[in-house]
Amino acid sequence: MAEAKAIYATPISDRPPMPWKRWPAALGFVLAFNVGHILVHGMQLFMFVFIIVPLRLVFGVLGLSFGKVVHEELVRWSKASYCLLLLVTTQWFSPTEFTVSMEGDLLKPEDVVVRDTNGRVVSLNLPTKKLVVMSNHQVYNDWSYTWNLLYFCNLHMDIFITLKKSLKWLPVIGWGMQFFRFIFMARSWADDKDTLARELARLGKRSEVSDQPLALIVFPEGTLVSKDTRPISKKFADKMGISDGRYTLLPRSTGMLYALRSLSPRVADLHVLDITIAYPGVPPMGYGQNYYTLRSIGIYGAPPPRVHIHLKLYNVKRDVPIGKIDPNSSDVSEEDRVKFDEWMRERFVKKDEEFERYYATGSLAGVESHEIQGPATVATPLLAKQHTPREVSIPIKLRSPWEVLDAFTVPGPAAWGLLSGSLRLRRVKIGTNL
Repeated sequence: MAEAKAIYATPISDRPPMPWKRWPAALGFVLAFNVGHILVHGMQLFMFVFIIVPLRLVFGVLGLSFGKVVHEELVRWSKASYCLLLLVTTQWFSPTEFTVSMEGDLLKPEDVVVRDTNGRVVSLNLPTKKLVVMSNHQVYNDWSYTWNLLYFCNLHMDIFITLKKSLKWLPVIGWGMQFFRFIFMARSWADDKDTLARELARLGKRSEVSDQPLALIVFPEGTLVSKDTRPISKKFADKMGISDGRYTLLPRSTGMLYALRSLSPRVADLHVLDITIAYPGVPPMGYGQNYYTLRSIGIYGAPPPRVHIHLKLYNVKRDVPIGKIDPNSSDVSEEDRVKFDEWMRERFVKKDEEFERYYATGSLAGVESHEIQGPATVATPLLAKQHTPREVSIPIKLRSPWEVLDAFTVPGPAAWGLLSGSLRLRRVKIGTNL
């Protein structure tokens, strides 16, 4: 008799109705997820009306930047709360883990992988905290899993995500993303250039006046790989006389190049963190959204058993051909544009090769990936045999149970965040109106 296919590997349309025993967890997820959103975004509204606006008005009149500093710290705290909400609802209702591999001279496991006394991985200590993060895009949950990954890199308070403009005015969630200062794009360079220039200038200035980290998340494909987008990518590749991706779409390089050229002169030690994400159960040439959605993961209870993550890190000044930058002009020469476009396509060709390896071996890691010393997994020992010596497991769970308070914006953590973060000013000069 043939072995039954795992539920996560069965297309959503072919799955049986949700079993009754899942109903309590499904209702718990709906309650926690929605109440958490209301609390986080309600706290945002409260802080904006009763703290941020008054302080910015008063200190702005005095020519001081203290109001801006408090504004920035409260935005950072609210991002942390939202990330923790995503993480704790995953931990409670759809538990899974990251299976991480890495390669390159800038990612040495002995320096990056941090364990507690029990051998459990508690963080990833990247050599820089100034990043443009680029990833392939298979499912809508990519952004939440990426945010959770950056929690373990201690960057979850400082992320900025480029999103579709249509999401900007979604009730509650869209308003919250505006408070987070995420960047909304129309997917047309003619419409997006001014928006991107304004937002990147703000991020550049933010890095110049403080030592705060930065993680700008970009999905260069611009959309999910799907039955609708696959032919569009193929048609454009044929038109340009280049090869289309097999598991990825052709990346759009214009916005990425503009972002790197805008940030590089103003953000010291800027790097590109290149992430490849793969999900078990999605077959070769399959479409991730047919297997994983917010509903199927959180409500139905069919999360990926693990989220495969492969990391590469590039120093922008050393490794990325962004061309010569003229401080008096944003124009890019055709030669520089072509070189960067080729570099981007090479990164996604590499991702296709990683997917080929993943479908052949079950791992994104190759011979060029670093071996990682220590136990592959601690929290889920039964899965240890499914990890190679070039992978490490990170259960997606809170590092401290007290972080549940922040996830649901209990006032105590908020007050502590304000006192310990804002009032220390994090080396920002408050004597001038920045």
